[in-house]
Amino acid sequence: MTGRRYLTLLLLLLSYAPLLLADSQLRQKNWVEDMQQRSSSEDQITLNASSGDKEEKFFALFRPEELGRPSGAVIMLHDIEGHPDWPESFHQLRTELPRYGWSTLALTLPPLDRSPGSKINYQPLLESGTIRLEAAKAYLLEKKIYNVVILGHGLGATVATYYLQNHFDDLFHGVIVLGMDGNFSAEGFDAASALTAIRIPIFDLYGSDDLFSVMSSSKRRRTMAVKTDGNTRTHTQSSDYAFDYSDDIAKKITYRQFMFPATDHNFSQMEQPLLQRVVGWLRRYAPGSEIRVDENTLTR
Repeated sequence: MTGRRYLTLLLLLLSYAPLLLADSQLRQKNWVEDMQQRSSSEDQITLNASSGDKEEKFFALFRPEELGRPSGAVIMLHDIEGHPDWPESFHQLRTELPRYGWSTLALTLPPLDRSPGSKINYQPLLESGTIRLEAAKAYLLEKKIYNVVILGHGLGATVATYYLQNHFDDLFHGVIVLGMDGNFSAEGFDAASALTAIRIPIFDLYGSDDLFSVMSSSKRRRTMAVKTDGNTRTHTQSSDYAFDYSDDIAKKITYRQFMFPATDHNFSQMEQPLLQRVVGWLRRYAPGSEIRVDENTLTR
C-alpha cells in the first residue's frame, strides 16, 4: 500500500471514530431501555456520581436481600460492551445472591471509546468507574449496609482493582474478579500489580475456555497477588498451608484462584456452580450480620 493510499484509509477510519463511539452509546441506551422493560421496576434506580466539575447520572439495578438475615451487599461491574443484567452467570448472580442474604447493586459502566487508528484510552472509563463506585458506596451507606464486596467481570474486574488499590475503606471486605485480564496495562495502571496493593480477600475465578488474555495471565495474577509489598506479604494462598490445613487456617488464605472446567468467559453452563462457589466464599471471608445501634438496624 502506498503512503498516499494508507493516509487516505487512515483519515477515512478516523472520520468514522465519532460514529463508532456514538454507536456504543446508542447500543448502551437501547440496553438500558430494554432492561427498564424486562427487569422489575422495583430493582431500577438512578445514581448520581460526581467529582469536581464532573457529574454523571447512570442506571443501576438494586435488589435487596430476601433471606431475612442480611449479610451485606455485592456491587457488580459488568464486562466491556455489557450491561448490569448481562445474561447467563451475571444475571443469575444478581438475582440469586439476595436469596442467600446478599443485596446486589449492579452498575452501568460507560462505553469504551474504541476509535480506529488510535490507541484505546481507558482512563475515562477507569475514572468514571471510580466515581460510580463512590456513588454506589454512598447509596449503600444510606441503607445502613456496611459490609460490601465488589464483583467485577472482565473489564469490570479491572475497574474494581483500579478503584481498590487506592481506596482502603472499612466498608469493603472482599473483591471477586471473574475472567480478569492480568496483562492489562494502560495509562500507568497495571491490573495484576494492583492485586499486590489490595488489602482485602480476593477470589479470582475464570473458565478453562476463557479468553486467551485471561488464561495466559492466570499465573501472573496469582504471583502478583502473593508478592511481597515492601516488607509485608499482602496475601497468602492455599499452598502456603498445604501441611497445616483447618477451618481456621482456611480463613487466613486471602487469595484464592479457581478455574471452572469446560466453560468460557461468561461461565456458560456453569451458572449454578459459580453461584455456589461465590456464596461459599462470601460466607467464609465476608460474613455479615444485622445489628441494632440505638434505633437503627445496620448490616456489617
